[in-house]
Amino acid sequence: MLSLRNLSCRYGAVQALTDVHLDVHPGEVVTLIGANGAGKSTALKSVAGLVHPQSGDIVFEGRSILRRQAHKIAAMGIALVPEGRAIFANLTVLENLEMGGYLRTRTQIRDGLEEAFALFPRLRERIRQSAGTLSGGEQQMLAIGRALMARPRLLLLDEPSLGIAPLLVKAIYAGIDAINRTGTTVLVVEQNAHLALRHSHRAYVLETGRIVTEAPSAELADDPRVREAYLGEG
Repeated sequence: MLSLRNLSCRYGAVQALTDVHLDVHPGEVVTLIGANGAGKSTALKSVAGLVHPQSGDIVFEGRSILRRQAHKIAAMGIALVPEGRAIFANLTVLENLEMGGYLRTRTQIRDGLEEAFALFPRLRERIRQSAGTLSGGEQQMLAIGRALMARPRLLLLDEPSLGIAPLLVKAIYAGIDAINRTGTTVLVVEQNAHLALRHSHRAYVLETGRIVTEAPSAELADDPRVREAYLGEG
C-alpha cells in the first residue's frame, strides 16, 4: 500500500532522514520506533505532504505522492493524527469531528460520528464540550476520531501515547486495534517501544535518520539489542 524509497529529508543543515526504505502492506499495523529525534515524525509528515523530501520517492497504492499537496494526499485516503493532537480547542467535540468529514456527504458524516462514538464512548459523553477542556487522553481520542471521519485507508499516528495517563493509553490502543480490525491500515510512530511492538505486526527501528532493523514485531521484541536499547532491558 505504501512504500518509502530512498527517502531523504533535510531541515537546513540538519539531515533528518537518509535513504529510508519502508513498506506498509494493506491491513497491517506497522510501527516505527526509535529515540527522540531519530526522524520518526519527519517520516510521517513526509507521507502526509507536510514535509518536502530532499530526494527519494513515496508511493501510495501504486502512485507517487511525493510532490502532491497535503490536502490532495488526504483526499486520496491518507489521514494523519499529528503529535500533540492539534485539535481545535475553541470548538466542541462534535464540531471537531465534523471538521474531519469536510470531504464527506451528510450521510457519511452521520455514520462516521456513530463509528467514532462506538470506538470512543467518552466522545459521545462530551459531545457539546469544548475540546480544549478535555483531558490529554480524551483529546487524543478526539484527534483519532476526527481523522477517521475522512474514512482513510491508511491512518498515520504520531506518538499516540505521549503525555497520556496509562488508563487512557490502554483505551486508545484498544481503539487502534479495533480500527485495524475493520480493515484500516495503520502506520504508527511511537517512542514507547513496549506498546508499539505489542500492538503491531511489523516494526522498523530508526536511528539518526536511518532504518537499522526491520522485522516482525514479536521477533524484534525478543532481540537482545532492541530490548537493551529501547525496552530498558539488558
